[in-house]
Amino acid sequence: MKMPTELYTVETLFSFQGMSTFVYVVISGWTPQGMKKWKKWIALALAEVVSLSGTMFLPVPGALGYFIAVANGFMIAATAIGMSSIATATYATPRLADRFFESWF
Repeated sequence: MKMPTELYTVETLFSFQGMSTFVYVVISGWTPQGMKKWKKWIALALAEVVSLSGTMFLPVPGALGYFIAVANGFMIAATAIGMSSIATATYATPRLADRFFESWF
């Protein structure tokens, strides 16, 4: 078996774990100051965009394919929010400005 040469590829992005990690890292790492209270909604929108963009790889997506993509978008957002909750609860909280991982709620 050939070992992969890259850690994160386009193929891994369109897996459930890859999409959840992508949403989590993007939302945790990039949020303008005025948008912090909207993190969970931005995460949901990004999860839906990433999930729906994955349907373009289906031979014939159809209505069922899009419905499943929207449902997966909700699960991806919930997973990313759950990862954020776990990351913020596992260590002592320093000043808010010094934290990379912060609560989205």
